[in-house]
Amino acid sequence: MTDHASPLTDAELDTLSAFLATLKNHDNTLSLSAVDGFFNALAISPKLVATAEWLAWIFGALPAVGGEQEAQRVTALLIRHYNQVQIAMRETSPPNYAPLFLYSEHSEQPWVSDWCHGFISAVHLHHDDWLDAIKYEADGAMLDLIYAMTVLEPPDFEYPPSDDDVGEDEVDRTSIAMRRMVHQALDDYRAQFDPIAGMDVLLELCVMHLRDHLLHPNKSIACPCGSGKVFTDCCGTSDRKLH
Repeated sequence: MTDHASPLTDAELDTLSAFLATLKNHDNTLSLSAVDGFFNALAISPKLVATAEWLAWIFGALPAVGGEQEAQRVTALLIRHYNQVQIAMRETSPPNYAPLFLYSEHSEQPWVSDWCHGFISAVHLHHDDWLDAIKYEADGAMLDLIYAMTVLEPPDFEYPPSDDDVGEDEVDRTSIAMRRMVHQALDDYRAQFDPIAGMDVLLELCVMHLRDHLLHPNKSIACPCGSGKVFTDCCGTSDRKLH
C-alpha cells in the first residue's frame, strides 16, 4: 500500500498531468501546475476546505473518468499530492515550498501564470475568509501580485509592456496594468536583493509572506523559517528576505 502522504513519483505526476488535460469543466485545459498552485493556496488558507469541495473544483460536476477504478486511482493521486503540499507548507520547518511550474521547451525560465491561476482559484472558493484574515497592507499587496501574475505571458514572450501595447479594450488595458505592476515589483526586488531574480522568485516571496502571516498571526512567536529569531524580527518584517 502507498502511504497517503508520500510524494508522487515522476511517472505518477505524468499520469496525473495527462488525466487533468482531459477534463472539460474548465475554460482551458487544466494543468498539473494549476492544481499544484490550488493546493498550495489551500495549505495556507484561513478556512479549511473539505476534500469533497476541492475535488469538485478539479473534477467538476461529472468526473471525466473511465469507470470507478480509474476514478479511485486518480483521486488517490490527487489526495496524496494534496497531503504532500499540506505537510510541506504547514508542518515542515522550514517549509518545503516546491511549486510545479510549466516550462517552455525553448526556455529555462518557468511560466508562473498557470500556477497562479490555480492559487487564485482556491482563494476565490472562500474569498471573504481570505479578506478577513489579511490584516496588513503588505499582505494584500502580496495577494494582488499573485493575482496580477495570472496574466503573464509565457517566458519566451513576456516583457515589460510598452505604451504601444495599450489598446482600446478595457480588458486589455487592465491586463497591461497588471503586467506592469508585476514587472515593477520584480525590478524593485532585483534592485534591492537579487539582480537576476525571475518571476518565480517574486512569486515565492509573495506566497511565503502570506503563509507566514496567515498561519502565524501571533507575531511574537519564533519565526517558522527556523532562524531562532522572533517572527517580527525576521520573516515578519516589511523588507522580508527569502531564507
